[in-house]
Amino acid sequence: MGRARAVPRRLLIGALLAVGALLIVVAVTGGDGSGQLTGLVVAVDGDLTEVRSFDVLSDGERTSFAPAPDGVFDFPLGHLREHLRTGEPVTIEYEHREGVLTATRVSDAR
Repeated sequence: MGRARAVPRRLLIGALLAVGALLIVVAVTGGDGSGQLTGLVVAVDGDLTEVRSFDVLSDGERTSFAPAPDGVFDFPLGHLREHLRTGEPVTIEYEHREGVLTATRVSDAR
């Protein structure tokens, strides 16, 4: 009978690290580059007519978004300042576009 060949320990550790890194990338990016979250508006960069970016706090993590030029927004984005003031949550659908989290839909959380 032949002996089973042992996998070199370094190769095994390297493979496990590669798989772990891949799982982290998928978890952070959502896998397909899109996602949805609901949270509290904690910052708005812009004015009532133009919002350049905004931050949302969800599950203890602060996430920054840029609004998509082709986005679908249930209200003018200047209304995010009202959410900032009142603490009413919003729901954001987003995509990763050129390394930026881009809000493709913004609505009142239901």
